[in-house]
Amino acid sequence: VCTSGVFGDRFVDIIAAYGAQVVKLAADWGQPIEPAQLAEVLAANPDAGLVYLTHNETSTGVTNPLQGLARVARDEGRLVVVDAISSASSMALAMDAWGLDVVLSGSQKGWMAPPGVAFAAVGPRAWEVVERSRSPRYYFDWKSHRTWAEKGFTPSTPSVSTLFAVQEGVRMLREEGLEKVYARHRRIADATAAGLQAAGLTLLAREGYRSATVTSAVVPEGIEVEDLRKLLSSRYGVIIAGGRGTAKISARIVRVGHLGAVGTGDIVEVLWAIEQVLEELDHAPSDGRTLAAAQPLLTSLTEAVGTR
Repeated sequence: VCTSGVFGDRFVDIIAAYGAQVVKLAADWGQPIEPAQLAEVLAANPDAGLVYLTHNETSTGVTNPLQGLARVARDEGRLVVVDAISSASSMALAMDAWGLDVVLSGSQKGWMAPPGVAFAAVGPRAWEVVERSRSPRYYFDWKSHRTWAEKGFTPSTPSVSTLFAVQEGVRMLREEGLEKVYARHRRIADATAAGLQAAGLTLLAREGYRSATVTSAVVPEGIEVEDLRKLLSSRYGVIIAGGRGTAKISARIVRVGHLGAVGTGDIVEVLWAIEQVLEELDHAPSDGRTLAAAQPLLTSLTEAVGTR
């Protein structure tokens, strides 16, 4: 299991709960898993049957180099299972071209629907393993799901209203066009990063591996995360997340999500509010520097893909 944060660690726990032996390849917070690191671990563990990868780790704001990691795993003959919960539909992801065997996602992120539906795309190599497997399963029996799907049904009653919401989300994505969707997410992420840095925060994720769907940043010295978050909520109705996990740095992190239906106007409001609150907390005067840093990127985005 390649883990670069809380959600990679969670999958370590999930696999261990089923009695499987887990080899953990962990990156420091804010750092990606490098293909060379994976190659070294696989060489030392020839019996490992699959590689689990978190594409986009939202606890740290890191996007792992999925295509390169998958290539290493495939070259070693291992299955590739990907957590794409916060990347699918918002960031480029090519299951067949990149050699991914299983891709997992959920309705509540880039698909712009409420939580309640999970997606699993399963490739032919993975199906071979499923057919041979004798491990106990019922609720997540993919063979049962496949049989029912061929009839146009699910094994049990799904969250029907959420499925309708997903259908509408897919319609919106198609209408905008996926390449424009990806470009919009990247540009809004870059604008958010520029604004937060101008406000005095330090980006956690390493440059070149920063997520297009969530930006994580360390608050300035003397500022308490919960004070910042509470004032943003109570004064301006802006809700951002704090850090997650037990790492010491997590207590100093804020996370700004910008995926799905989040547009330029939303980010302008968030960045402006952060600057006002930092002034109230005696960090720095509100002089417009935050929006000044972000605005050129947001303006060029509006010109390129519309005003959303």
